[in-house]
Amino acid sequence: MDRKKINQWDGLLLEERNVEKALDEAIETQRKMDKLEDKYSELFYRVNHLVSRLDQFIGNDQEKQMTEELRWQVQQKKKAVFFHLEEEKEKLLKETKELQDQEDLIYYQKKRLLIEEKV
Repeated sequence: MDRKKINQWDGLLLEERNVEKALDEAIETQRKMDKLEDKYSELFYRVNHLVSRLDQFIGNDQEKQMTEELRWQVQQKKKAVFFHLEEEKEKLLKETKELQDQEDLIYYQKKRLLIEEKV
């Protein structure tokens, strides 16, 4: 290989390592987001259970209205949190796809350099 092709190859190897590192980070972020989603699910389950238990101990209509309002607020917060998590997961999925496309492009560029070397 001539000097120019060696420099191109080294540049592709460096770019490939950077893309692989970014993909690893994206996968780790996805795992963390999945764990966070599980924790939020557990949290909202417990809060709903607590509100239901509170509702059992309340006698008058005014206090029952308060628990219904509380239940509604919890559901609104739950929707907001999970909507935000879903948006972030979609962004991460898009980034991961772009990184995989970059990885494929690097592979074909390396293959092209090897073919040119043989010719």
